[in-house]
Amino acid sequence: MRPPGLRSPKQFQNARNNSSLKFFGPSRKKPPLGLGAEPTQLRVPRYTGQKGSKVMYQNRLSLIGFSGKEPEQKFTKNGAAFTVLSLATKTSWKNDNDEWESRTEWHRIIAWSKLGEFALTLTKGAHLQVEGELRSREYEKDGVKRRIWECKAYRIAKLDRIERADDTGRGEDATDDGPPF
Repeated sequence: MRPPGLRSPKQFQNARNNSSLKFFGPSRKKPPLGLGAEPTQLRVPRYTGQKGSKVMYQNRLSLIGFSGKEPEQKFTKNGAAFTVLSLATKTSWKNDNDEWESRTEWHRIIAWSKLGEFALTLTKGAHLQVEGELRSREYEKDGVKRRIWECKAYRIAKLDRIERADDTGRGEDATDDGPPF
């Protein structure tokens, strides 16, 4: 839609170049580049607190599932505390016989500092959303080198619904004496 008072495309283009009017849209000062003419720069934050970084890779993991066991607090050799919890995710599909099949994946989640303290309050079976990055590390056990994949958590959200109090509002030790008449 043209601004009021502009009748032709030439008038519209001249008004667009006028600095007193503000247009919100693509600028036509430079011709559009074809594919491969200039490298594409993505502005994706690598970490949550980073703004406007020019990074062309992303390692972000978002999982929704249920915790499989009680969280466990461990310590590094330097004495730093961290919390380990397991998270189960499930995928379901119909096979060729029109029957449902499912597969459960278990994920090892590592939470540090205050997030680790929060993770310690979670219980087995809690419905969680975990966001973080995928990390791998190697260790040696019984002379055999092993590689393990973990999620270093940035955010953990508890998705469980709040348990409602007794519908009668009389407390836990109240007894039902039948209808009140």
